[in-house]
Amino acid sequence: EAEGSPVLLRSLEAGRNIALDKVTTWVATMSCARSDDRIFEAVRDRVDEIVLVSDDEMRAAAKWLWFEMGLAADLSGAAALAALRKGRISIEKNELVCAIVCGAGSDAIAT
Repeated sequence: EAEGSPVLLRSLEAGRNIALDKVTTWVATMSCARSDDRIFEAVRDRVDEIVLVSDDEMRAAAKWLWFEMGLAADLSGAAALAALRKGRISIEKNELVCAIVCGAGSDAIAT
């Protein structure tokens, strides 16, 4: 989740779906002050952990996907990879990891 819009993390901490007072991320598809109740409930019931990544970390991950893999993911689509690249998710030696990359965009390579 974007550091500048941690609505699901803060909602889980509060034990209910809340609205953020301020959203600072410039990643449009991750910029929301409040999540839908159904999304909050699904995350509450099925997600073990939420980690935060910065806009710059998502941009760097999207750039890496483009220049190293030839994939034009949008910035939110590179969020999982950003978390992995920054060590925000613990991985055991020889553990298989899958990061879902989605979206299509050139925001990362436009600057």
